[in-house]
Amino acid sequence: LGVAIINADDTFADYWKDSNTDRKVTTFGINNEATISGRLLSDGGLMIKAGSDEVRANLKLLGRHNALNALAATAVSTALGIKLEIIIEGLESLQPVKGRLAPVAGLYNSQILDDTYNANPDSAVAALDVLAQRKNTAFVLGDMGELGSDTIKMHESIGEKAKDVGINRMYCLGDYSAKACNKFGGNGKSFTEMDELLSSLKEDMTENMTILVKG
Repeated sequence: LGVAIINADDTFADYWKDSNTDRKVTTFGINNEATISGRLLSDGGLMIKAGSDEVRANLKLLGRHNALNALAATAVSTALGIKLEIIIEGLESLQPVKGRLAPVAGLYNSQILDDTYNANPDSAVAALDVLAQRKNTAFVLGDMGELGSDTIKMHESIGEKAKDVGINRMYCLGDYSAKACNKFGGNGKSFTEMDELLSSLKEDMTENMTILVKG
């Protein structure tokens, strides 16, 4: 009858469990008890526990969302009978895709987190949670499209999120992103031209800054 792989951290996890009583259920999660459980470490590592076995995975993919993806892959792989140590080797071999929170070396020993593949409010929040773990931070945001009637409100919410998690500086390009900078406050700068934004960012850059670029 197959195996149901369920995210134990999902709001509807119990519903999906109840809907699969005729199948073997394997769960994964960070916050809730699960068959495959994860524990995020302060240095960015991920401890993965399956039964009595617990192994560290040094993921090259940043963010809690990628840690959950790793746990989902582990749940599927263990259901197929693959040993945990082999799964860890596979997870650690994964490289970031260009434009999806990919780290790039910048000026003055800075690190640029290239997350320019696509932009929507959920992915922006996930990226900001990664940036918030660093010190001396800057957030560069371009207009997010195709958001419908809530476009302005959603941009404003991203500015508020950046402020709430303690990002130091924010640089916005475009009319909608300007709304985000307004909510961010004093260290938010809005631009209509890319060259002007880059010039201002370069002037403000200091040693060991982490810059998230989201667009």
